[in-house]
Amino acid sequence: MKQTKSLGQVFLKDKNYLRKIANNLIVNNEMVCEIGPGQGALTDYLIETARSICCVEVDGRFADLLRKKYADRDNVKIVTCDIRRFPLANYSERVTVVGNIPYYLSSDIIQYLIKHRDVVSYAYLTVQKEFANKLIGKIGTKEYGFLTCFLQYYAKTKKVFDIPARAFSPKPKVDSSFVSIEFLKEPSVAVMSDKKLFSVMKTAFSQRRKKIVNSLPSLKTNPNVLLSFGINPDARPENLSLKEFSILANIL
Repeated sequence: MKQTKSLGQVFLKDKNYLRKIANNLIVNNEMVCEIGPGQGALTDYLIETARSICCVEVDGRFADLLRKKYADRDNVKIVTCDIRRFPLANYSERVTVVGNIPYYLSSDIIQYLIKHRDVVSYAYLTVQKEFANKLIGKIGTKEYGFLTCFLQYYAKTKKVFDIPARAFSPKPKVDSSFVSIEFLKEPSVAVMSDKKLFSVMKTAFSQRRKKIVNSLPSLKTNPNVLLSFGINPDARPENLSLKEFSILANIL
């Protein structure tokens, strides 16, 4: 069955990498929500360890294929739905999310999972390598930015390994990475307003070559207040940690 290009359907075919992903999943006797299972290549591995699996597949053709494939499996449920419309909040206990997600929806899906972090314990995702590098960006690098800090506020993220383009069908133009995201029960830093924190970070990173006192003009009149908190007024956004951004947000 041919994939639909507009849905960003790129299936992982290499069994070595499928096994490698399966070996890095912690889903023993847990409830799993799989995003975009396609033909069920990874589902075949999940079935053996997960208590139950809800496969959320937007393409009705593949959803029908999966219903037939797993007709005799009581612990597999197939839902034809865009994952961004799937009612994760209806789960009565925490669930683990697994999926090879479309590159063009990566940011949307990350935000969707963050929104439902009360019921999502872990997310194991295969994403574009460049996107993965932004998720785990290190301070002082070009990959470090708003997305890094935004996710860091809610979760601990790790890139487990990279996957070459040749492992997929059809072969994409870029390599991918397999990442694990552990959602925190409480945000990683304390702020008076998370909306203010995100506003400060967005403003700062939209002018990332400017000194922080220039990208946030309200600080320019009193740079000494930054020094009193151990923050260099001449620092650029890419040099500030999430903790330091939280201090800026509370000051402002």
